[in-house]
Amino acid sequence: MAVLLAGQSLAYGQYGRGNSTSAMVGSYSDGLGGMFAFSIPLNLSGLARSGLGLVAEGQLGMGAGDNDFLMSALATGKLVYPLNRSTDLYGGLGFGSSILPDTQSGMGGQVGVNLNVSGSRVFFEAGVHPGDHNYLGVGLRF
Repeated sequence: MAVLLAGQSLAYGQYGRGNSTSAMVGSYSDGLGGMFAFSIPLNLSGLARSGLGLVAEGQLGMGAGDNDFLMSALATGKLVYPLNRSTDLYGGLGFGSSILPDTQSGMGGQVGVNLNVSGSRVFFEAGVHPGDHNYLGVGLRF
């Protein structure tokens, strides 16, 4: 029983067992931007027994580039694979919409790594939002 509980706890990785928010800065399309997200770990015992976690996340990204202000939103499901107690990898797919400069709906996704650095949850992420809003950045989870 203790092994199963430890496995479930580890399957959530750096997201923990509760909700979290995150903020990221980096490149966004052709300029500089940021991303804000709210994450909710989902308890799926089948995935947890195999060492994986599932996280639902809502993202809002924005940036400035080529004399345009860009904005998009995305709802994703992320699969989390903990490598050890301080590092995990994740990837996700979802559906969203670019809000500015033109409204477009479609699929988006991301890949990244979470690191626990002296108690701070740092992450590096690359992805794309609808409207070809590509991003690469570094952030913190709270």
